[in-house]
Amino acid sequence: MASSSNKPAYLLKYRYGIYLPIAISACPGFYGFVLFMLGGDALIFYLFLIISALGVLYHRPKKEEIIALLHKEKAHEQS
Repeated sequence: MASSSNKPAYLLKYRYGIYLPIAISACPGFYGFVLFMLGGDALIFYLFLIISALGVLYHRPKKEEIIALLHKEKAHEQS
């Protein structure tokens, strides 16, 4: 596993800032699974799973955001 000491600072900040939204987006899937295990309907589980997957896809790291952070970091270093 690569150490985080050789990664640029902007990527580390972005990575740590993305953990919470993705974790929160994944929660409905877990709740649906628990409801299913407690005797709920499979349709509810699938619905919660779809909601969770859409949230995770929405909050995934985007290439444009990372490139914008790179340009911002370079501009900050030059000034």
